[in-house]
Amino acid sequence: ESCSDSECEIDGIPYTPVPHGLFDTPKPTSRSGGTAAFFNARYSGPAGAQRARWGKSDTYWLAKDLARAVDELDFYENLAALGPEYRLLHRWAMEYGGVLHARCEGAKLGVLEPTPRKLMLLRNLRDGIRTLRMLDVKIGSVTAVAGWQGKGPPDELLRPGLPLGGLRQPAGGAQHLAAGRVPGLRVLAEDAPGQEGQAVPVAEALRAGVPVVLDGFAALQPQEGPRVLRAIEYSEAALFDAIGQLAELCLDAEAMPVPQMWIGSSVAFACEGGELPERQRAQALLHARASAVQRRGVAPGGVPEQNAEAPLARISVFDWGRSELNTAKHHAGLPPAERELREKFWPIWKRGPLRLLYDAMWLYCTQFQPAPRAEVEFSVFDEDTLDASDGIGRAVAPLEPTEGPMTLPLGALSGFGSANTSASAIEVEIERSEPPAGSRLAEIWHITVHGVSNLPRMDCCSASDPRVHVTIGGAAQAFTPVVYNDNDAKFGSRLDFGIARRDVYDAMFRMVSLTAGRKIEPSMLPEPGKWEEGNERFDGFLRGSQKFAHLAETPGVNSRLSDAMARLCGDRAPSARTCSEA
Repeated sequence: ESCSDSECEIDGIPYTPVPHGLFDTPKPTSRSGGTAAFFNARYSGPAGAQRARWGKSDTYWLAKDLARAVDELDFYENLAALGPEYRLLHRWAMEYGGVLHARCEGAKLGVLEPTPRKLMLLRNLRDGIRTLRMLDVKIGSVTAVAGWQGKGPPDELLRPGLPLGGLRQPAGGAQHLAAGRVPGLRVLAEDAPGQEGQAVPVAEALRAGVPVVLDGFAALQPQEGPRVLRAIEYSEAALFDAIGQLAELCLDAEAMPVPQMWIGSSVAFACEGGELPERQRAQALLHARASAVQRRGVAPGGVPEQNAEAPLARISVFDWGRSELNTAKHHAGLPPAERELREKFWPIWKRGPLRLLYDAMWLYCTQFQPAPRAEVEFSVFDEDTLDASDGIGRAVAPLEPTEGPMTLPLGALSGFGSANTSASAIEVEIERSEPPAGSRLAEIWHITVHGVSNLPRMDCCSASDPRVHVTIGGAAQAFTPVVYNDNDAKFGSRLDFGIARRDVYDAMFRMVSLTAGRKIEPSMLPEPGKWEEGNERFDGFLRGSQKFAHLAETPGVNSRLSDAMARLCGDRAPSARTCSEA
């Protein structure tokens, strides 16, 4: 199906049509974006200019059904016309390929749907990845604004991020998490083990969704060899790369020429979870990342060319369904009350990526800080899906090789009830291995949890569901899987820990310092392992920077935004058009 220029529009929104016959029949995926359907779109057209535009790889595009996502179309169409000063969008928004008209395969394999769909082609984060691990983080402490794109009344103007209703687990293993201790940052983790819909801070979600500890990379241990990174090395490298990208994203947000009103937008935090990267390539990428941040911190550049070399981490901003693309011309023509609303909201959004950067830095320090680690703590929990997990017991051992398995008795776990662990024990093994030549890690430790025995029954209707949390030096953590309904569970889980080289650790702080315009010290972060201090220290971190000090929260910021919305919309809920008309 094709259309003339005058006909290529949906709900009055002109769009860029994809020429007919370039793609195979789109097939449904197991993923969904809200209520919109997604389809795999594989290029099958001719070579030449069309292949260069639409056929870069078989999995380059993901097709999103516009029947439930037309509110994003105008945003993507207008993005292409923006100048280089809108680097934040040119670099970090998902690439847009136009609108494809096609009959799609339906629920029944090989059977086409009766009517064509209009599909928006977006860059597929899975392209070139065997197994995607991703977090979808809703950005900003404001995730709903009264009257904006059909939202509720003014007294619901400011809502923190809420748990996603109706937790679902599709075939691909996607799990929905709520960042319950970070208002406004709501998390969807795809293929994240051991996080059954529980409320967690963003740093903990990063730990689960992006395998910065061995939770996500245990299955890759058999791949380890001289040509590829070890699993724990990849953990450090992926997080370091993400920190560098987040630092650049924060700079790009600060450089936007006019304030934006992006409600409910997300940052995707993704990486490969199915294979270990080649060592030489990974080290070259990380060196290039640190150099790029250094150049940006000194002299911000224009829109970069697309890098053919895929990064270790993939950061992208997306989900524009309730967002307005504001330009200098449009902003200048707005009534004063509407300009004020955008000027009040935009700093709140910009705090979101900075908080994600801050939490990623804290997690890096917790996991890889080059500090003495004297002991290992093994904490055994009875994992619950709907309620807080119950502590069963703990054991402590020196961080030194055990020369084989050893059995430790379980004692009381502080802060929990007195479970009867008088006969309970845990079998563990501690080993140290020499990091490969040129590794970014100074030490690598392997801690194997073989099993537990004679655990007390913590559930009323079944045996306990044990999981072991392993902590070294009171900071770095890793976790075994859960074994359900077994008081004598066998784990056989090898958990790896790494201690970064001092120069690598310092390079991470140097990257962020160049971004902030002032030296960032470890003292600006919570102590490793003490995430609860993060909310208090985050604004101190902002005040201690040069470029972001104006974003430190001041008393009354929420009420001022609420007042601005009330002046714009009055006492009753306005129409969506009144408060969002472009």
